[in-house]
Amino acid sequence: MVLNKTKPRRIQDIPFPVSTIETIDLALHKFVNETLDIRCITSTGFKKVPVLWTSAERNFQSKNLDIRDAEGALKLPLITIERTSVTKDPSRKGTVYANIPATDKVRGGSIAVSRQINQSKTSNFANVGAQKRRGQLNFPVRNQKIVYRTISIPMPVYVVVNYEITLRTEYQQQMNQVVTPFITRPGGINYIIIEEGRLRYEGFIQDDFSQSNNISSFSNEERKFETKINIEVLGWLTGEDKNRLQPNLSISENAVEIKIPRERIVLRDELERESARLYGLEGIALDAARFLDDKIAQHAPVRNPGAVTTSEGVASSGASGGGGGGGVSSSDAVTKNNYKVAQAATETADGSRTQFTVPENFVAGTLMVFNQGILMRVGADNDFTLSGRVVTFEEAPANGANVLFSYILDES
Repeated sequence: MVLNKTKPRRIQDIPFPVSTIETIDLALHKFVNETLDIRCITSTGFKKVPVLWTSAERNFQSKNLDIRDAEGALKLPLITIERTSVTKDPSRKGTVYANIPATDKVRGGSIAVSRQINQSKTSNFANVGAQKRRGQLNFPVRNQKIVYRTISIPMPVYVVVNYEITLRTEYQQQMNQVVTPFITRPGGINYIIIEEGRLRYEGFIQDDFSQSNNISSFSNEERKFETKINIEVLGWLTGEDKNRLQPNLSISENAVEIKIPRERIVLRDELERESARLYGLEGIALDAARFLDDKIAQHAPVRNPGAVTTSEGVASSGASGGGGGGGVSSSDAVTKNNYKVAQAATETADGSRTQFTVPENFVAGTLMVFNQGILMRVGADNDFTLSGRVVTFEEAPANGANVLFSYILDES
């Protein structure tokens, strides 16, 4: 969490900062300059020892009056830091042991570092479920459809970065005071933690504190005490820094509901009489459904069953259906008792039989034949022909196939 100074009390959330070579350098510099905060006795008192990064331009160093005297010589004591090498060692893999490719080529992202519930979308699913089950929004129900917002970062690539720290002083006492924190601060081991913001890296101070003094040389060269300390840092890099094409953070949401569309007409889902639509869905071809709905409407109860005319659309007599179906009268109301759905044929499909018998007499024009759940078409050039109650297929249904019939029972 980073505090936005321009607007007090407002917090900006950075789920995972980007780790680069520069952040590793800054972490080590901060460890030496701020965490150790080395001081020693000088001619002007007990003061902090300056810490310099040796990669700075010489022009900048020459103009920095804080580290040079009037003659341009460096003011001692002084600590300098130099990065000597960067090694990508596959044997030192850190916490991620295997290569994890990006889940999306455009957005990137390999490892999830943050996950939180999307309250808005989750509540929408909960309200829909409550409305369907209880008929009331915000009714307390157990919601299984939870939408999570996941943040992913690129695959961390671990590197070993070596630094050389040089301590320079004029006196032996100063060198003793400057080098002691590097020895005692890690304790009985040589392991340290360096930080830059929310990023943390592991460092290892090497055993050898090599010294190169010139006090034994009686020449006109300026006397100095110099000690070199090597620190090995195990860091990682995420992304390509400024050269990365994808974003440094990938935000995605999970799927909470998977729907597979199905053929509603073939499976004879419930038909709404008012709009002639299946469950209120628009834009679906309903030719077969409307055909059956028209047949049902012809046999629906009328206001005055005794006074039937042709203008009511109900035949007072006429076509008999499949095998002895009698005439249709105005009293033939469609009910759950005479509307037969998915009735099995008298015969069993054996792979060679083509003729199947409807188990009951039915009203003409209401028979629907299904082979393995697929609606068949009647006619000489189509799937089957009809003679009385006998259905003859052009091609024999497969062995064990389900041959089912839906019709309005002729009760005459």
